[in-house]
Amino acid sequence: MANPIIQYFKDTRSELNHVAWPTQRQTVIYTTLVALISLFIAAYLGAFDEAFTAALARVVGAQGSTSSGIQVTQQPTSNAAPTTTQAPAASGPTFGIPGATPSSGSTQ
Repeated sequence: MANPIIQYFKDTRSELNHVAWPTQRQTVIYTTLVALISLFIAAYLGAFDEAFTAALARVVGAQGSTSSGIQVTQQPTSNAAPTTTQAPAASGPTFGIPGATPSSGSTQ
């Protein structure tokens, strides 16, 4: 028996001869169709995105928000290396890993 890898490639080549390949014209038509449908779907979803974004902006604006955007503030950083570990600003439940030793300053 021949090498199985060589036999595989021979069989593959034989099967490719049975394939009904599209003509150049069919390939161009199908490619154009796919591109047009993709553009149509992108425009359709973009229109819905704009509509939902505008509706959400109106809802958020109607709830008394003074600004239309999100504001992010950050405390200035210093170039010096930190000497102590600070606790989190927000207090709330803490979650630990069972069996792990808690670090100093944390509560469980």
